[in-house]
Amino acid sequence: MNVYLVVEIKYREFLSRLLIGATSALKGNDVFIGDDELIKLIVNKKLNPGIMLYKSITPIKRRLNQLKNCKKNNCIISSLDEEGGIVQENFKNFVSRRYSNKSLSYTDTVFCWGKFDYSNYTKIFPKIKKKFLMTGNPRFDLLDNKIANNFIKKRNSKKVRVAIISSYMVFARSLLLSDQFTIDKKFKDDYHYDHFAFRAGMTSKYLKLLKRIITEFPKLEIDIWIHPNESIINWKKILPNRKNIKFTTGTKFLAKEKNDNTIFIHSGSGLAFNALLQEKIVISYQPIESKWNKTLPNKNSLIMKSDDEIVDFIKKKKYMKFRIDKKKIAECFKIISNSKSYDASNKIALHWEKFKSEKLSKKNNLSKLIIRNQLRFLKQKLNYKVYKRKKFSPFTKSEISDLRSILVKINPKFNSLKFSLIGPRLINIKKITTNSTQARI
Repeated sequence: MNVYLVVEIKYREFLSRLLIGATSALKGNDVFIGDDELIKLIVNKKLNPGIMLYKSITPIKRRLNQLKNCKKNNCIISSLDEEGGIVQENFKNFVSRRYSNKSLSYTDTVFCWGKFDYSNYTKIFPKIKKKFLMTGNPRFDLLDNKIANNFIKKRNSKKVRVAIISSYMVFARSLLLSDQFTIDKKFKDDYHYDHFAFRAGMTSKYLKLLKRIITEFPKLEIDIWIHPNESIINWKKILPNRKNIKFTTGTKFLAKEKNDNTIFIHSGSGLAFNALLQEKIVISYQPIESKWNKTLPNKNSLIMKSDDEIVDFIKKKKYMKFRIDKKKIAECFKIISNSKSYDASNKIALHWEKFKSEKLSKKNNLSKLIIRNQLRFLKQKLNYKVYKRKKFSPFTKSEISDLRSILVKINPKFNSLKFSLIGPRLINIKKITTNSTQARI
């Protein structure tokens, strides 16, 4: 069976999609993971029918046309929303922007993070509640210590460290702000304007907090977790160039470990859930009274409303006496999973097996696909900005080889899989039918 996994932002979604893809390939499926070019190939019938996984099915004109045409090509459409509504102050408002009866009419299955979004979706769409399935999100599978420890570089220092989990710093946006307020040439909902005003205020507060932390603790290790829509270059223009300040992008791996003196500070980031689930010290910074302080990551964190509280927490080493609130951790698990196990990728792959049919299993012509992607690669190389575009940098042979090696460490069964680099932003995973276990990359 053909399985097509669409990735919008590579360093946010790719690894979780890779885990789903490898799990599905073990079941004998022909898996393709790539950017939105996958959708174009399916719409134009350059790829045969199969299972599709979208990041979202927002009811905008472009997406609705894609969904309609993919269904015309006899594809089974599934969706796993990467926002999940956990950083929204109003879930119904979130749903109105991410779903509609029309977009759901083209969709066969919507995978849910856990009890929180599942119960809300089924209340809002009671007539089609069978389309919603509670599986969990594979991004949280990456928190399993068996997986996370293969990606983490062990930190030898036991000194306190501060990690700022950025969610929307106005100065650091990688796109023009003027491009953020319309969609399909129409004004966005008031939600976007209200949210921008809140984030603009929070940006100034964060900069003052960072200035104070850097000034009062000159040797303190500081990590800035860059949001997918932010630019490291813009961040570096604002903060001083010091060895103790590091900027990181991409998937963040956290393992449960004793004596971790990292203090995570956020103001409503979904990544805060990763830290909460791994029982870290997580502070919700709330210097401004706002409805956005009521989001789920904020509610489950240690709330601090001033710079003084945070500075005092560090200076007086109050983090040494910090105790995990087990009730809050339990609440977090209810939100992202229906159990305390990380097995979303397996649940999703298993669900797709119900659709297995001859119609969805017609093999694609890889030779044509490789030639098409090579031509695409050459065209993009002539346009450096497109080739190096921020949301999805090109795959490399070494990158895919390294990831395959890590997957095999996680699960030796993955050694039976062949990883092929089809193009700069497209890979193929399938089960090897011969005695060879060498990946073609």
